[in-house]
Amino acid sequence: MLQVLLLILKILLWIILGLIGLVLLLLLLVLFAPIKYSADANMDENITVKAKIKYLIVSVLVNYNKNEKNVDTVIKIFGIPLKKKDKPD
Repeated sequence: MLQVLLLILKILLWIILGLIGLVLLLLLLVLFAPIKYSADANMDENITVKAKIKYLIVSVLVNYNKNEKNVDTVIKIFGIPLKKKDKPD
């Protein structure tokens, strides 16, 4: 009877140890993942600014275009536009 209880306890402890290891692995992945970013700006008749930020797999793209009449800002995550603003200058 004691051996059965010790076997069950051993199995439970191995499961708990595995879960702690997975949580630790995910935590280290989030903490040590590189953040990549880039920006590009042009200034002639129009001001054009493009910025790109990547963290893990998520890709964020911000486009900001300004000309004489309006300002256009587009924010995209995975290529899907979230919000588009058109404001007169």
